[in-house]
Amino acid sequence: MTEWTFDADDLDEDEEDADPPPGPAELRLARALALAFLGTDGRRRAMIEAALATLHVPDEARARAWIGALVALVRRTFDPLRRASLDELTTTIAHGRALARRDRGVHVVRWVATPGEMRAPRWDVPRIDTVGDLARWLDVEIGELDWLADRRAMLVRARVGPLHHYVRTWVPKPSGGARLIEAPKARLAAIQRRVLREVLERVPMHDVAHGFRRGRSVATFVAPHVGRAVVVRVDLEDFFASVTRGRVIGIFRSAGYPEEIARTLAALCTTRTPASEMRGIEHAVRARLRVPHLPQGAPTSPALASLAAFRLDARIEGLARAVGARCTRYADDVALSFERDRSHGAIDRVIARIAEIAREEGFGVASHKTRVMRRGARQSLAGVVVNERPAVAREEYERLRAILHRAATRGPSPDELGAHRDLRAHLAGRIAWIAQWSERRGAKLAAMLARIDWSA
Repeated sequence: MTEWTFDADDLDEDEEDADPPPGPAELRLARALALAFLGTDGRRRAMIEAALATLHVPDEARARAWIGALVALVRRTFDPLRRASLDELTTTIAHGRALARRDRGVHVVRWVATPGEMRAPRWDVPRIDTVGDLARWLDVEIGELDWLADRRAMLVRARVGPLHHYVRTWVPKPSGGARLIEAPKARLAAIQRRVLREVLERVPMHDVAHGFRRGRSVATFVAPHVGRAVVVRVDLEDFFASVTRGRVIGIFRSAGYPEEIARTLAALCTTRTPASEMRGIEHAVRARLRVPHLPQGAPTSPALASLAAFRLDARIEGLARAVGARCTRYADDVALSFERDRSHGAIDRVIARIAEIAREEGFGVASHKTRVMRRGARQSLAGVVVNERPAVAREEYERLRAILHRAATRGPSPDELGAHRDLRAHLAGRIAWIAQWSERRGAKLAAMLARIDWSA
């Protein structure tokens, strides 16, 4: 068998006698080869074998020579290969002198399905075919993208330090125990906000979901339950940490993204908690946090958690319709309400069924937080009393009023200043929350805030 080679000088792309622009046949071959190359790990031999599996070649020895020259061109142009987008790679191959010197009769016999092709998207999300496309869309280098995504879990095994992407803080829960806040640092947070704004906000949630979505709020969450005979509140346990990376990959796949893009996006939006950050934490919590999960504190987590709960929402809504109830969900709070009173047994069966559905959909219920609130007692959802009209509990108003009065007469206390990075903004936020339900009370509190001397 004759061994064919091409001299590198024969393939100089800058020669004056350059080949004419590629025609339809060359573009078809180039597209097929680009897909084949993107399906490899970027090694020379693997790329050549992928090309030979894609094409019919009359003479394999000659084909190995011109394909080898083409692979050399691609590897010089794109290092690593996954920097390349499908279109860029196709153009480079189509204009390669090596492709122009192929034998007559070379044609495509197999189109390779690779991560280089995005399915037709169901929603108006950016088209991203390759990891190279993703890096360009996020305006990062491919190496930085690998570091931010930490696909190989290098950081979870490294000592916690500046290279880690999250600042982790354990915050005591009012009901006991502690909640882990995993806040991304500025670079990753900016990327997550872009993913949220340009991808996740364009993927529809179930109509039952009211948290963290445009046009919905706590007000829309509680409105269907105002003035009802029975209100039931069920708390989903460890809502964010229950959503694993595999489920997040599924969300991005449903948006049309190819496997590798979905995996990389999911890696950017999930994290594993290092063992050193979980000393003294109970085993069940450690087990949940050591696998890749949604971090509570990331901009993308609320939307991803709600999208992951789509089937949960649909099934609970179906249950609510079946028992004559109304149903809404705000993050980890599920609320059902009944127009007429129901027996304890009937309510208990509904709650048990909700817990069963939650388990089947990969979530858990914090049973000790479940509340059944009848008309004769206070009915409260997300801090809002819903017995007759939505309102903040009077004691919350009086507590804030006392804080403002003390600060206005004696100045802000050192303890309160130390407890909040910006006490004035914190108080303004609490006032805005109350004003949402009572303009009169909000105006009174705002006037008190204005009288505080912050210069001392």
